[in-house]
Amino acid sequence: MASGNFSVRTVLLNAGIVLAGGGLALIGSVRHAHWGPEGPVGAWLLLVPYVLIAAAVTATLIARGTFSWVPGGRWACILIWLGLLVAFMVSGYYAMSDPGTRFEQFAALSGWLLLAGCLVAVNADPSFAAKAAIVATLGVGGAAGWLQVAIWFIDHVEEKNQIAESRIANEREFQEGLDAEFRALGKEAPLWRYFGYMYISNEDLRRECLAIMAGRADRDVQLAEYLGSEMLAPGATRYIGEFHPAPGPALASAFARRSELVLAQISEFETGSDQISDRSYDDIRDIIRAETRIHNGGGDLAAQMEALRSYLKRFKNTAELVAEIDQTLPRAKTR
Repeated sequence: MASGNFSVRTVLLNAGIVLAGGGLALIGSVRHAHWGPEGPVGAWLLLVPYVLIAAAVTATLIARGTFSWVPGGRWACILIWLGLLVAFMVSGYYAMSDPGTRFEQFAALSGWLLLAGCLVAVNADPSFAAKAAIVATLGVGGAAGWLQVAIWFIDHVEEKNQIAESRIANEREFQEGLDAEFRALGKEAPLWRYFGYMYISNEDLRRECLAIMAGRADRDVQLAEYLGSEMLAPGATRYIGEFHPAPGPALASAFARRSELVLAQISEFETGSDQISDRSYDDIRDIIRAETRIHNGGGDLAAQMEALRSYLKRFKNTAELVAEIDQTLPRAKTR
């Protein structure tokens, strides 16, 4: 009975090897075919059965103890099997591709060597010659699979490094272009032209930019005018909130109108949600920062800040904005 079971198992393994070989041959036969909505997508449908059948055959060989003589025992066999999976996938891939190098040509034929090794493992009697053949095919194939994994990993790391280096180079090129644009701008350009350089990465140029803006005699008059422009108001708001030397009453009236307009626009946009959008959050944060500095500088914006606070309390993600207003308004009430 045991001999009969062994015979059936051997027949099934041989049948699996034949099916895998047929799949590999079919993959090679459609190498130049272009069919299916995505071009050669059908060839991939042939690759999957080939790899699965080959994986099942090699897994069965390991399970039945065919490789029990391999140093390291079953764990070594499992590692070899995982390497063989990669080797079978690589062989199938290059079998359906046009090999351009000798390595690719060998890889396209390697599947047949691996299947030959499976035939030896299934049918040959244990002997030195059989073991040598298995090592030369399946053993080397498993090692080659792990080598391929290592190559993929190295390529992936190198690609990530190249992307990072390219990003750094592009950022450096962009900053150098920004530096050149600022130097070409000079010191007599309209005030709004400097908004784009307030955050320039070159610290010396950034200080120069802010010094030019701070030294303008008509700075606050221009800023008040910009606050009425939908295009220029965001830059003016950020300048007042972060860089203005001493914003005060001269900007209060214009900024009150800007604050009320932004609140009306956001109120129309932010409906039906308990969380304010990131864009609206950033806009209101800039408004609050500028309002706080103007208010602390003597400009009365208490009504606008109170309106913002009442509105922001409706949302779950605006506690920090409300806290910023709370730090300012109590001081205003004691005046």
